[in-house]
Amino acid sequence: MLMNKRGATGIIFIIMIVVIALVIIFLLYSFIKSSELEKTQLSFNCISDVNIQIISACLKNNILNIEIKNQGDSILGNFFLIKFDYNDGSEEGIPTPCIYSILPYETKKIQIAIPKEKTIIKAKIIPRIEDQAFLCNQFAPEINEIKECEDGE
Repeated sequence: MLMNKRGATGIIFIIMIVVIALVIIFLLYSFIKSSELEKTQLSFNCISDVNIQIISACLKNNILNIEIKNQGDSILGNFFLIKFDYNDGSEEGIPTPCIYSILPYETKKIQIAIPKEKTIIKAKIIPRIEDQAFLCNQFAPEINEIKECEDGE
């Protein structure tokens, strides 16, 4: 009789280990799924909420002036990443200062300093929806023609 109790204790122990392992696997799966859902939601927000247009861009004394119009209903907030392609084949992403939020349907100028020794061939404006950490890279407009600023621009 004592031998049967030892065998049963071993089986109960194994069952408990299996149940604990299944619970851990379920918790990990739930965490991963919720993270993927959050990324999908943020990407959907970019699809539905981000619609910007580059009105103009010009360069004066290594300061790039870009006029942007927010054509969507969301506040584009406090951060834009300007990705530059230079004539020497290099690329660089320069963040804007955190003072540039753009209200829905507002047009605003952004100014950013670029290295003097570089010539820009393309600029891409990557916005961020306010209160989200996600940058809307896939919906970022590009400009391929950056002229010298005329007086008053």
